[in-house]
Amino acid sequence: MSKVDMKTYRAKRPRKDILEDLRAEGKFFEYLHFAWALIEFRADECILKAYCLSGRNPKAKPLLGLSASKKIDLFLEIGILSQEKHKAATRFIRRRNGLFHREGIFVRLLEDSNLKEEIMDLALIAVDVMDELVDSMKMTVLVP
Repeated sequence: MSKVDMKTYRAKRPRKDILEDLRAEGKFFEYLHFAWALIEFRADECILKAYCLSGRNPKAKPLLGLSASKKIDLFLEIGILSQEKHKAATRFIRRRNGLFHREGIFVRLLEDSNLKEEIMDLALIAVDVMDELVDSMKMTVLVP
């Protein structure tokens, strides 16, 4: 997604959920974890729907075992996610992975409030991308 005025985006956001509450309470760490859980859950929902599988089907195991970023790449590859939405989701994933894994910045020690706001904005957009994908797939039957 192109540069977005996040104040307007949040005000017009059709979904209201616990993310807004966590942000308002200044619970950055919890916000990141909850956003990430939503993204992973939605990615699992979409991967199962895309391949017409149930979570109990043994064929689903390798797909469910993919990382969220691999699943999102796959959604782009099979044409159920646009390039713009893919970019928006992966922008947050890269930033989140950097905070928790590669860059060595332990998220609890992050004190820059502008950086926190930027990361939460990226998370909110990524969650919305995944919610929109799930909603669009409820109306579509894909045949493998």
